[in-house]
Amino acid sequence: MNNINSRPGFFAAFFGFKRMVSPFFITLVYFLGLIGIIACVVKHIMQGPNLPGYLVGYMDQYVPGDMQTYVAYALVVLGGFLVILVWRFVCELLISLFGIFNRLSEIKVLLGEPVSAAASAARVKATIAPAKAKREKPKKPTKANKEKAIAIAAAAPVVAAVAEAKEAVEEAAEKAKDSDNSNDDGPEDDDPPRSRRRRR
Repeated sequence: MNNINSRPGFFAAFFGFKRMVSPFFITLVYFLGLIGIIACVVKHIMQGPNLPGYLVGYMDQYVPGDMQTYVAYALVVLGGFLVILVWRFVCELLISLFGIFNRLSEIKVLLGEPVSAAASAARVKATIAPAKAKREKPKKPTKANKEKAIAIAAAAPVVAAVAEAKEAVEEAAEKAKDSDNSNDDGPEDDDPPRSRRRRR
């Protein structure tokens, strides 16, 4: 891949419109416009607010005479703030459009290059490894977590003993149930031999 920082590469990108320089100039124009807007607001405040005729008519109708000057100054400041917001929005929109163009140009260059399997695997690994490491970042043990771990370790033998006792009780209950079933299945008339002899 050619070094784009070299002078021939720079001039080729500049005169061939392969790299857009507009974001830098748009940022510069934004700051110049911002200074101009602030200067206009200060100028209007220093000279006295010269509002348009329709605003003067509204102020004569709805604003008392003593408050008209203060309201006019407030409208000048508010108008300057709104103009700054609109100017910022327009400049951000233009920068975003040129940024999209630059990003698509980079993608086009990357797709056009023949990439070996090893380089492709290294590129994927370099992309995925930081995200995976960030996701699997170990948490620092806190005092509450340490106390919880100690309590769990201390309770482990008790839990094991309770589980063993529960299993023993269940086994005993099953044996008792089996013995009751075997007694119920036997013949109802089990007389000992002596009782049989007496009956004879």
